[in-house]
Amino acid sequence: MSLYHYREAASPQSLSHANVVSQALGRPSLGRWDLFIREALQNSWDARDAARTDDGVTFAVEYDELDGPTTEYLREDIFGTGFSRPRGLREALDAPRVPLLVVSDTGTHGLRGPTNAAVAHDGPNDFSSFVREVGRDSAKEVKGGAYGFGKGVFYSASRTHTVLIYTRTTNEHGAREHRLIGVTYDEKFDENNRRYTGKHWWGVETEFRDPDLDATIKYAEPLRDREADTVAARLGMDRHFTADRATGTTVAVVAPDLGDGVEPRKTLEAMARSLTVWAWPHMVHTPDDEDPLTFVVTCCGEPVDVPDPRRDPLLREYVTAYLATRALSPDAPEGWSLHRGTDITTVRSHRPSRRIGLLGVREIGEAAAAGSILGDRTGSLALMRAPRMIVDYQRGYSDPQGRAFVGVFAADNSVDREFAKSEPTAHDGWNYERMDDSDLGEAWRSTRANPVRIALNHIRELLRTWGQDENVTRETRFDSASRQIAADLGGALMGVGGTSTSQPLRSSRPSSGGGTRGNNAAGVRISLELAGLAASGNRVTASFVVSADGPFRRGPVEVSVEPYVATEGPVVTDLSSFTDPPQLLGWVYGDASTAQDVSRSPSPSAETGPVILDPEHRSAVVTVVHPADLAVGLNPEARPVAPTHREPA
Repeated sequence: MSLYHYREAASPQSLSHANVVSQALGRPSLGRWDLFIREALQNSWDARDAARTDDGVTFAVEYDELDGPTTEYLREDIFGTGFSRPRGLREALDAPRVPLLVVSDTGTHGLRGPTNAAVAHDGPNDFSSFVREVGRDSAKEVKGGAYGFGKGVFYSASRTHTVLIYTRTTNEHGAREHRLIGVTYDEKFDENNRRYTGKHWWGVETEFRDPDLDATIKYAEPLRDREADTVAARLGMDRHFTADRATGTTVAVVAPDLGDGVEPRKTLEAMARSLTVWAWPHMVHTPDDEDPLTFVVTCCGEPVDVPDPRRDPLLREYVTAYLATRALSPDAPEGWSLHRGTDITTVRSHRPSRRIGLLGVREIGEAAAAGSILGDRTGSLALMRAPRMIVDYQRGYSDPQGRAFVGVFAADNSVDREFAKSEPTAHDGWNYERMDDSDLGEAWRSTRANPVRIALNHIRELLRTWGQDENVTRETRFDSASRQIAADLGGALMGVGGTSTSQPLRSSRPSSGGGTRGNNAAGVRISLELAGLAASGNRVTASFVVSADGPFRRGPVEVSVEPYVATEGPVVTDLSSFTDPPQLLGWVYGDASTAQDVSRSPSPSAETGPVILDPEHRSAVVTVVHPADLAVGLNPEARPVAPTHREPA
């Protein structure tokens, strides 16, 4: 027995086409799967449960092909065969195996509130908004998805414009409830002298008494609780619910349109890259008042790697610029200062006197874009606001000195409403000219000042003066101080790849035995990079990646490091006067991702002497622990390897 199929007929007074949902996003500048990922993730993030931040949110994108029996179950027991419209769905269900593109979020609220759109309710109306309605109530709180059309990407992604929606949530009375319903937003059509909107729902046949019409209307309610869970489990829509992340929503796109001849895995890999390109701020830092966000991508049960932005040659420069802006105090004036190789400044308005955002800019090498998933986005600013997802990589900026650079501007949370109102429905840019006074908060309205316009104008002027010595305050105490980073982190671990791409080799003692300083030890360049940091109590554990780049013309090299302490004056290399000096814990072979693991749970080898680097092992991680009130760095030294030298575990 199949579910009840309800198709919406036009009313005598109006006809609202179902396909307005997929058309409402207009013609964004984004690629198809970029748009899909951005809008789907935005919906999920807006639905997060902010009551607690220790449970986190999982966002998963999974492609599966149903086997024969499950396809028959979908065809016979869910949608049935007794319908003529939508035609595309009939054709898709006749295939021997039906594919599903399943997008889920857990640790979110799910689709709360009443399931009947005609029921007035003062609380959340998530279910009606997502399942029944087109657009967005202007009275609702402005979040990342400010227009309510983002759900259209799910229908556009389906050859059949059909989805199944499963949610674990609370109803309008606050009771826990599980729901499942099928929805199609297709083209309008005529049948038996009657016009239909193209909206279809599959669920439980239900009657509603309309007092205004003095008539009883039939419509489709969702399956509930055990019945909903049974269908969801059969179709693989319940995989990511856990005790800690017990509520959320899963949308299964029926027969996704991946393109003719396109391998599903290629599409899922593109989606994984999109997650990194647009959501990397969530991958490198989680503020204390936010949920950590976990990303999962699979294809036919096999995991698809989500690229680490800290290992991408260009993205890691954006990451470093973003993290550097966190060193700015809330009352910092507008004006450049240098923090760990990044020029940073606040962006402020004068009337009213408010902080609008934070700007960080980094000069980079000409070849930084080579091999990056971003392509060549040098000379661009990554723009973001409160959802901490990239709105746009805005081009059009140039450096008077002709330098290659990247930058990040993060709008302040206090002006998130105004920046959200400046975005088109696809949220892919900021345009203050589309705004009017009603889009501004009272403080801005009273002075007729638009923070979006002010920010964009100030950014352009700041970039014009960027790098001019008289406009830059060089705060060298930041440049080598893990103390400052630890204070910024508040005890949380984060990667800061790209912070120091080529430190000069120095030594606290005279070199002997052929030791080489500089960048040509046995024909290789040695670089040192802080890549993992964790604070616990009054101790800081820092992990550095030491890398060798070059042809190794004279064979392998051995690299040793010596800790030093940075002060307001010269660095201190003689640590004998410290009662609790920095201590090397040892080495392991690995890269930036290894460094993050090691700094969380340090367990390197007991070997603290030199490490061998060669064509097979080009990088190793060395870990140092020190008191939190010290600013500690490392001086590396390289020399040709001794034949009997031991390697780390």
